Amino acid sequence: MTINCLSLHRVAYDAATRAFHAEAQYVDATGIKRRGVVWHGPLTAEFKRITGGLRDAAMSTKKPA
Repeated sequence: MTINCLSLHRVAYDAATRAFHAEAQYVDATGIKRRGVVWHGPLTAEFKRITGGLRDAAMSTKKPA
């Protein structure tokens, strides 16, 4: 999938599943899309690691979590 623009919204941490959840909004050839993404990691992870994980999940071709 080719994404021209990506932003993350409503980022939250779920302690029960030890995962960050976010809404990814992106623009591709067909227009603006939104989908939920999940990145499993500790609450103490560095910001760059969290955003990188959420970004990678958003760019994945897998079904939304």
